[in-house]
Amino acid sequence: MQDYCGEAKNDEVLEAGLRWLNSMRESELSQACARNPHELARTLEALSQATMNEIIIQATLAHKASSRLLDLKAPGLSGDGPAEWRNYMTIRKDNAR
Repeated sequence: MQDYCGEAKNDEVLEAGLRWLNSMRESELSQACARNPHELARTLEALSQATMNEIIIQATLAHKASSRLLDLKAPGLSGDGPAEWRNYMTIRKDNAR
């Protein structure tokens, strides 16, 4: 995840991250199985993590602020950046997946 949505990011790299997640979802995650409750918990954790990573990348793409850092509370960035950095964004997941 930090390779595609890390400290330095741009649309090209974020789109590559989405392609990688979709590829992983189609190959490995579509064949995931669990033989016991412990494996089931780890499998569900991996599926949830993939979904959260996709949400983070989609939100970063939608944000369109050109901040270099993901953490906008870093010294020098909280409050003194552009106004669009301080807006809230509503995110919802469609039933597509």
